[in-house]
Amino acid sequence: MAGFRTVSWLLGISLLLGVGQAGEARTAQVNGPVRAKSVEAAQIQYQQAKNFLRMGSSRAALRPLTMASELYRSAGDPIGEHNSLVDLSFAHYRLGDFNRAQQTLNQANQLTIPASTAVAQRHRGFLMQALIWLEQGNITRSWQQLRQVQRGFLQDFSEQNRLNLALGEVYRHTGQYGRALDTLHATLSRSSDRVDRTRALGEVGSLYYMLGDYGQAESAYQTALGEARSVGYWEGIPRYLNGLGHVYRQQQTYDKARATYLEAKDIAISQGQWHELANILNSLGELYAEQGAFNKALETFTEALGYRDKYVGPEYSRTLDHLGQLYVRQDRETALEYFNDAYAWARHHHDEVGQINALSGLAEIYRAKGNLSQAKETLYGVLDKFEALEPGLQDSNKVSLFETQSYRYDQLQQVLIEQGDMEAALVVAERGRARAFVELLAAQTLETATPVPVADLTIAHIKALAKKQGTTLVQYSIIRQPSPGRSQFNDRALFIWVVNPDGEIAFEQVNLTQQPHALRDKLTASQDSLGVRGFNSWGGEVQTAQASQDMAQADLKQLYDLLIAPIAQYLPEAPAEKVIIVPHRELFLVPFPALQNAQGQYLIENHTLGTTPSLQTLHFLQQRLVQQSGEALVVGIDRAQAASAVIVGNPEMPSVPFRVGGPPMPLTDLPGAEAEAVAIAPILNTVPLLGTAATETAVRERLADADIIHLATHGLLDERHGLSSAIALTPTREKGDRDQPDDGLLTAQEVMQLDLKADLVVLSACNTGRGRITGDGVVGLSRSFLAAGANNLVASLWAVPDEATAMLMTEFYQQLQIEPDKAVALRQAMLHTLADHPDPRDWAAFFLIGL
Repeated sequence: MAGFRTVSWLLGISLLLGVGQAGEARTAQVNGPVRAKSVEAAQIQYQQAKNFLRMGSSRAALRPLTMASELYRSAGDPIGEHNSLVDLSFAHYRLGDFNRAQQTLNQANQLTIPASTAVAQRHRGFLMQALIWLEQGNITRSWQQLRQVQRGFLQDFSEQNRLNLALGEVYRHTGQYGRALDTLHATLSRSSDRVDRTRALGEVGSLYYMLGDYGQAESAYQTALGEARSVGYWEGIPRYLNGLGHVYRQQQTYDKARATYLEAKDIAISQGQWHELANILNSLGELYAEQGAFNKALETFTEALGYRDKYVGPEYSRTLDHLGQLYVRQDRETALEYFNDAYAWARHHHDEVGQINALSGLAEIYRAKGNLSQAKETLYGVLDKFEALEPGLQDSNKVSLFETQSYRYDQLQQVLIEQGDMEAALVVAERGRARAFVELLAAQTLETATPVPVADLTIAHIKALAKKQGTTLVQYSIIRQPSPGRSQFNDRALFIWVVNPDGEIAFEQVNLTQQPHALRDKLTASQDSLGVRGFNSWGGEVQTAQASQDMAQADLKQLYDLLIAPIAQYLPEAPAEKVIIVPHRELFLVPFPALQNAQGQYLIENHTLGTTPSLQTLHFLQQRLVQQSGEALVVGIDRAQAASAVIVGNPEMPSVPFRVGGPPMPLTDLPGAEAEAVAIAPILNTVPLLGTAATETAVRERLADADIIHLATHGLLDERHGLSSAIALTPTREKGDRDQPDDGLLTAQEVMQLDLKADLVVLSACNTGRGRITGDGVVGLSRSFLAAGANNLVASLWAVPDEATAMLMTEFYQQLQIEPDKAVALRQAMLHTLADHPDPRDWAAFFLIGL
């Protein structure tokens, strides 16, 4: 529950602000001097408690809040009593005592509140309840409660602002990373309260850790620690030390990680922060487990259990789960007991993720004992529970949540393959693909404003899809196994299914543990040898690798042997027959056209290739095409002559930072892209937008009605956020004018808000097919254009030299005059370019997603 455990100070502040002066106005309404005196005394205690809470001293706030609630009760002031009890619940919550937090909140909810203030008071209680549920792991109920609170504050502008900050914090813990950074940095720039700033800095550290930017995370945590010590915010210190320990673990400085965890542990014990202590001990135990120190891990997790009676939270279930993981290979019966205990506790306390973890552990035991039927039944239940968390989440939330849990689908695939049921395993593999993306496509197809749940494809659907397309479908699945601490994953196997146009299915698997090099290392080596790994121009240092044709051929042959050779016998013999590849995880970065067999032939020489994030994606693109069949849809260039085309070439480039925190610098001019646009324009019977004419505003206005969109410019890659990847256009807003949206960067997130009718989008820019790689596919520009309504998309995996790109793209559009099938046209364009430019770097970057 690390992604949901820490809810920041913003949530607490929304509970505390705006109520301090209410008691003064009520004093005169209380009959009798004795009651007035009680209210005055209550106000003093309440104000003192608020000061403690603002300073982060929750334990010190307990006594004055208790006294304030009693004094308000004796004075017959239910509003004051309610405020005191809600804040007392918050203090217990901050101390990790969720049982007392819930009991105190229940007291507050039993009070009868005057109708004039009932709505505001009730929603303060709702917000507090949402926080408790969130910490206990009950994500669904917490989410629903927060949405109810949001609706309740719509009439109060100031309360809505506070609530939006609070909601934004919770949402960001489930994946809206860009908004998280924006809000937290805005808070840091506005707030003058040092404790508030310290808490915000700690949240920034957690956020950068989640993004994998460990240098920034370490800096933020260190700054937060310094501030916490300076202002006396002692409650935050163990939490920030724990975060630092996580960073050191990821940086593989294990001695520093262990020392930091131990320091955090000592401070948490000295301050009685039992909830935080349980987290720290779990982190320390995970470290020992990952290093193979079984006895130390066992000792640490057992120590965590010793504090069981001092806190109630999902950390207890997490400890039991870790103990089960430790014993899986040592003592299965003991492991079974721990997993059963973890599941019982999580179920009793509505800890949804805890239940999923425990059931996954139980399934692992059943599988190890040879009880595959029970393992299968349990894992299907795991997927049902996991997918039940998704409804109501926004797209980016679903991607993040899915990313943390996607290996559950791997577990079930392994069990089904061991049972000999390759068709059921294919259905599960497909079930675990691009779920959020498919819901976006379904919403676009059905013309609804929000993503809609969709039914999973059955094996009959998959066979019918291959038959209707007249296409061979190749689906890959990288099977991973979590480390003992579940913080890292190791590739175990590669599953490959081939579905031919007759609906026949073949299956092969490759044992990745017997490969001399890890799959990710093979991909990195191939990128280096091609000289194409200098891709990150968005928030990271640009690296350039030296290309070597001999090394490239060797690496591409290794990838062929791994990915294609096992299934070569099932692929069509005729080069014109289409093969659609469904990659998985890092396989989205493989230049499949350039994979080379033992005879030195590239895959594109023998096969016509297409790509799709999932078979379900292909299914919905097909449905959308049928829906549009009555419209003037472009199919090939013959109809494009009368169609609307938008061509952009070499805009006047915007300035962007080339590293995190660095100064904006202008992107390089692309004269080759301009020449490309000029060459293509006559074929499409249009005038290109070049230089200063290619403003973001002008391009946006033309995209909605375009049938063909061709963008020859820089593509900026954001591997951390994905949806911040962007197409470079000409900016028109004045420098520093934040109120104008036209900054020259058409981001993937902005593209998703467009309503496109384009039959073809060509992103003739570097890195447009890349982005943040998740279990949901590549979250980037290509995904966004398809979600916005495009039927077919051509994008690139790396920056291609100008001359080769211009040749390939010109040939592509000329081929479309002869052959309306875009995959066939792209293959012919690649072969044409290959003849003059034999280096794969010059022609193999482009791929097609579509029909």
